[in-house]
Amino acid sequence: MLSKAQEIFQNRSDQKIIRMVRDGHKELFEILLLRYQRKLLNFLTRFTGSLEDAKDLTQEAFLNAYFNLDKFDTKKNFSPWLFTIGHHLAVNHHHKSGRLRIIDIEKAPEFVDNSLDILDKALKNEHLDMVRANLASIDLKYRTVLELRYLEDKSYEEISRILNIPINTVKSRLFRAKNVLAEKIGTPG
Repeated sequence: MLSKAQEIFQNRSDQKIIRMVRDGHKELFEILLLRYQRKLLNFLTRFTGSLEDAKDLTQEAFLNAYFNLDKFDTKKNFSPWLFTIGHHLAVNHHHKSGRLRIIDIEKAPEFVDNSLDILDKALKNEHLDMVRANLASIDLKYRTVLELRYLEDKSYEEISRILNIPINTVKSRLFRAKNVLAEKIGTPG
């Protein structure tokens, strides 16, 4: 349940809320948590293949964001910054644990319907089973850009910031990922 202050500010921009948190209204950070927790958890679940690991990483990402809020540039969007923190934590977790399970996309929380050029029909359920069966088999660097772009609806610029790679690399990985996925499901590229 939101406090009175949270109710008043829940429709404000992320930047406004962050300024208010910095000014001492720490309880308003919960608004950001409520806005982005599910999306970040979905992303990290797909990335790690483990809901339990994703829950821990999501919590850790929000704690890192909270304690480093003074470093956040309020001229930028909060979501890509938060996803960058989450992505770095997930990569570090992968390197430390030495494991990265591939999750069945059907078991992952929600699969958003967006156009994916040559895979548009497949993602609109005509060949969804083939996409589900083959998405997990794509190299992680390609799968990650696909998920950020089409499951999390991130722009090229946001993906670039999250993954800390140039925009042209985002575009080329996305192009390659779509071609690889199209080859796997037998869709002409």
